[in-house]
Amino acid sequence: MDGCDLLRHIREDFRCEAIPIIVLTGSSADRFRTEAHRLGISAFINKIPDVQALSDHLTLFKHLLQTTHASTAGS
Repeated sequence: MDGCDLLRHIREDFRCEAIPIIVLTGSSADRFRTEAHRLGISAFINKIPDVQALSDHLTLFKHLLQTTHASTAGS
């Protein structure tokens, strides 16, 4: 199973459709990125040892999780 197969599997489960997903990838293939965005990812993190970029992305992910949790808690 590759990353896009996993994304498809996750998004097929209605309980997971609103969960933000950040992809950690070493792939630079535009085809993969296009398909991942089509499947509803929130962001990409390249496997580059850039601590500040990782911190920024994790802060974004935390915000997305909090926003998602707040919007689903009222359902």
